[in-house]
Amino acid sequence: AADLPFTDDGLISCLIDAGWAAGAAPNDLTCIGGGIASLAGLESLPFLRRLVLNRNRITDLSPLADSENLHELSLDGNRVADLSPLASLTQLERLALAGNPLNPEALAVLSTMGNSLTYLNLRATTFTQQEVA
Repeated sequence: AADLPFTDDGLISCLIDAGWAAGAAPNDLTCIGGGIASLAGLESLPFLRRLVLNRNRITDLSPLADSENLHELSLDGNRVADLSPLASLTQLERLALAGNPLNPEALAVLSTMGNSLTYLNLRATTFTQQEVA
């Protein structure tokens, strides 16, 4: 498994459960409550159209920045603050972010995505400035 581009054990387990194998990339992936903290390696799955990652420990969305085929992204119950990596996802139609500690800049990112989004869930989402220690 050393040749896998993924570093998070929870994400690897989910991919294996989904039948992923090198050269056979899923376009729909659901990993709920798997303890996933890192999405590193997902940039190697360019054909992902639907990604459900509810109830994990995800903070960094940068591996999704080039996921231009992504139509649905569900990140309810994670630790996401920065949405800027999603700004270039022009195909994104459904976005669920309930219960994440989004930063104030997230509103600006969401406003630029308004043309493509048909569903947005921000229930129990806070918009707070992160304190830098």
